[in-house]
Amino acid sequence: MKNIFLMLAFFSFCQLSMGQESSPPISTDGKGLSDSEFLLAKEGYLKMSYSEAYITHRKATLLMIDKLGEYDNEAFLTFFRTDENFSKWISENLKSTKFKSPEEAIELRKLMIDTQEKMIKENAEAFEFLWRATLEQGVEILKPDRLTTSEIDEMQK
Repeated sequence: MKNIFLMLAFFSFCQLSMGQESSPPISTDGKGLSDSEFLLAKEGYLKMSYSEAYITHRKATLLMIDKLGEYDNEAFLTFFRTDENFSKWISENLKSTKFKSPEEAIELRKLMIDTQEKMIKENAEAFEFLWRATLEQGVEILKPDRLTTSEIDEMQK
């Protein structure tokens, strides 16, 4: 379930960062990527998964999931979309989370957004391919997102 949430959250953040709030995160036209584009997309995304921005983003996302606890994925994506919605939600629901203060949660969300924007900017081609990929191709491209926290720690060594 966490992997599904991570993918949904990641696509939601990416869409907002790229100004694509209303477009689907992965191609639904059935065409997808050519074999050479698919290979480039996988290589580009894997290379990105070793970057400092990706590792920081991934750890921040996992920490956010842990500190938020149980929640409805759809509701989360709704309140997470804007600074105002998130600030209001976290202030009203702080006691049901593991955050010590609303500021702690707001700072973590900002870190997630900043590192995601950096990843997208530095890996524009990989993300362009990802948006045009079929669902099956997207799942394969996003395999690095299924790494465990200990595997991420190993990548940093």
